[in-house]
Amino acid sequence: GDFIIYFIINGTNTSISAEDQNTRQTSEITYYLVYGVPLEYSDYFTIDENTATLSILKTLNRTISTTYELTIMAYEADDDHYSFATVIITVDSVNNNPPTFREDSYTGYISENVVADSTILMSDDSGEVLKLYISDADIVEGDETSFNCTVSGDQFYTVVDDNVCYIVTSDVLDRESESNITLTVTVSEGDTESTVNLTIYITDENDNSPQWTDTDIETNVYSVNITETTIVGTVIANISASDADDGDNGDITYEISYVTTEYEDCFTMNDTGELILDECSLESGTILIILTASDNGTDARTTDAYIEITVTSDSSNAPSFNNTVITSTISYTASVGDLVAVAEATDNNDACLTYSIISFQSYEPSDQDLVFTIDENTGVISVNGTMDEDSPLNYTLTILVEDAGNPVQNDTATLVIYINEPEDLDPEFDHCTSTYNDSICVDVTYEVSISDNIYEGDFIIYFIINGTNTSISAEDQNTRQTSEITYYLVYGVPLEYSDYFTIDENTATLSILKTLNRTISTTYELTIMAYEADDDHYSFATVIITVDSVNNNPPTFREDSYTGYISENVVADSTILMSDDSGEVLKLYISDADIVEGDETSFNCTVSGDQFYTVVDDNVCYIVTSDVLDRESESNITLTVTVSEGDTESTVNLTIYITDENDNSPQWTDTDIETNVYSVNITETTIVGTVIANISASDADDGDNGDITYEISYVTTEYEDCFTMNDTGELILDECSLESGTILIILTASDNGTDARTTDAYIEITVTSDSSNAPSFNNTVITSTISYTASVGDLVAVAEATDNNDACLTYSIISFQSYEPSDQDLVFTIDENTGVISVNGTMDEDSPLNYTLTILVEDAGNPVQNDTATLVIYINEPEDLDPEFDHCTSTYNDSICVDVTYEVSISDNIY
Repeated sequence: GDFIIYFIINGTNTSISAEDQNTRQTSEITYYLVYGVPLEYSDYFTIDENTATLSILKTLNRTISTTYELTIMAYEADDDHYSFATVIITVDSVNNNPPTFREDSYTGYISENVVADSTILMSDDSGEVLKLYISDADIVEGDETSFNCTVSGDQFYTVVDDNVCYIVTSDVLDRESESNITLTVTVSEGDTESTVNLTIYITDENDNSPQWTDTDIETNVYSVNITETTIVGTVIANISASDADDGDNGDITYEISYVTTEYEDCFTMNDTGELILDECSLESGTILIILTASDNGTDARTTDAYIEITVTSDSSNAPSFNNTVITSTISYTASVGDLVAVAEATDNNDACLTYSIISFQSYEPSDQDLVFTIDENTGVISVNGTMDEDSPLNYTLTILVEDAGNPVQNDTATLVIYINEPEDLDPEFDHCTSTYNDSICVDVTYEVSISDNIYEGDFIIYFIINGTNTSISAEDQNTRQTSEITYYLVYGVPLEYSDYFTIDENTATLSILKTLNRTISTTYELTIMAYEADDDHYSFATVIITVDSVNNNPPTFREDSYTGYISENVVADSTILMSDDSGEVLKLYISDADIVEGDETSFNCTVSGDQFYTVVDDNVCYIVTSDVLDRESESNITLTVTVSEGDTESTVNLTIYITDENDNSPQWTDTDIETNVYSVNITETTIVGTVIANISASDADDGDNGDITYEISYVTTEYEDCFTMNDTGELILDECSLESGTILIILTASDNGTDARTTDAYIEITVTSDSSNAPSFNNTVITSTISYTASVGDLVAVAEATDNNDACLTYSIISFQSYEPSDQDLVFTIDENTGVISVNGTMDEDSPLNYTLTILVEDAGNPVQNDTATLVIYINEPEDLDPEFDHCTSTYNDSICVDVTYEVSISDNIY
């Protein structure tokens, strides 16, 4: 209502205005809005009839049109004279509406365990990415967009490409932790925004093995007891497994994969986990069955369970020693018959038990005679021979007890007999890590950690024991006389130990000979002997040295250089591939001489330039695009990839080849650059086989996408079989009867890529007759000004034409137009031989402002050829002239205003 439109002309705010051009009398001018595009213009604009003030009726809507073109008429009612002006109004956008997503909600899919920076997919069974299309009521075709898209939570991020939002993972996902995630996706432009819910379903990968639920959690062992008379069909065990995966990956099948040999056909397993006894002859003893639980996923995973079945006899249960290890201490001076120990066993059936010694061991291989005996009925062990001061420190006996069952069942126990030391005792180390019965030291182990950058020569190894730095030391345990102790490094693992360590024979000082190498071993286990040469007594200690890593070596890549591939136009955040014909990603494997199996790694990987970035997963570096690439701009890129750990690093060259997509159409190289038109002249007698035109096209794409095939797709009807086109772009005339005139041929250039792209060229062939060339006017537009009082015969203009053959030319008026439809009589005439136009009738003050005549010139050829020209005759104005607007945008002959256009831009939030 209140908003008046002004136009800036020569830096000044100007409104529409027109003036009466008559000098003798003036008429009042009324303004009308007579026409507009689009047709709804009258709903939005109005003009004041008296002042020509143009106003807005309601807010402009860019979705209807971004441009309004109005026609304003300035009208003098007194003498029925008028003029027209054009008003072009461009509607500029103001951010009134928020951007929105196309759908009310979305569902996406992603497989668990895929690497970070993977794009969410539309479904779980295709590779098509999920696209969240964005629209905005303020934006129409051709507008630039600047949408921003964000997503809730820290497990995902977004990538915006034009009007599409992509959701990308920022971390590896685990379906077993969370099978679906609902996010809020926000799109904004300026200070407006809207949101949509996105539910992402995490699809399963077979990354969990079956877990047995009824076995020992560490060993997967399940123990069960049966008797020899257990009946066929009995469920021996009911054991099942579960799998955290989903679908086939979580469905479990059971199989018996091993049975103790003589019982291989005695058991079956059903789908519910029941182990069933089949027809079989059982004997007392132990049967081992291995059950395998397999999931049904691709690359199935399996887990074994171990079923230990104890079969007892019908007459008794196996006897059992009260203690499986029995210890006793006696003097080497003990007499025959002296009590050593009692090996007591029990039997649930109170069966008759029989005891015997089945194994005898001592430290000295010369002890061949058994110096102990056992009562077979009572299990009493007593001395059976003599010992002296040189007897072993201890004896180890294996005691057997048997029942009277059928078959016989038994048990064993170990008897360790310690002999009181004579005066000559073995030396003892001053450190003990394990004792037997809280008194006898059975293990001496020293442990220490040393860095792999310690150098040889003067580095002495100390051990922290009870918070104090301690070296190795042993003492003679004899009380009457002592012997000097010598220390020896007698054995080690790995076998190269002697290259790295040495021990001082007198002080037991352990030193490093050269820098330790973790690639050989991360742990050295040495055996130290403390030896008394006087009485040939000795003891042993173990030294365990753990080699800690110091960052001496830089990380390196496995290869000296790499080659990768990526297709042009793929979205940003795409991973570089190993080849151009597979989907396998390029992996740059990293190694480090300081790191051995089991070490944690902390590699950092970077890449030169800003077109790519890196993702590191354990010891693999992936190269990822940060922008869309264009092969036509750059077909290959050589980068420097750097891997570092701490303050060490190394580099490798990576050449990435950008493979072609068919994204360019053929371009004709010989035609008009804007119209693709190529003009050529021939005569009616042009011979068969003549190359009419040599025109070719090029294509910026590569391979098949850039190979071009030519085809004639249209020829003026009567000449359809007159032309052929070869592969080099030559248009050749075939057998044909030509007549003067114009032939249009459309040539189509097609590339050979998938989804081929085409471009047409338009060949305009002008055929001239044999006898002459077509005549041509010197000027195709002729203007003249005369008075409406001119008399019949007065000269108006001369239409001059020329002909290359100087042929006889004939002139005529073939069209006559004026502003007034009542002017039926032709008021002008032309001399057919000279082209002179003169007045042929009378005019008055009411005659039109101008007349437009079409002049024809023809030659005497066969067929006749011709040309036309336009003659505009301006009649001197009588006193009544049309009104003129005070603004002109285009003139004719620098004097006559032929176009009045006002232009303005208005925002779409004006009310």
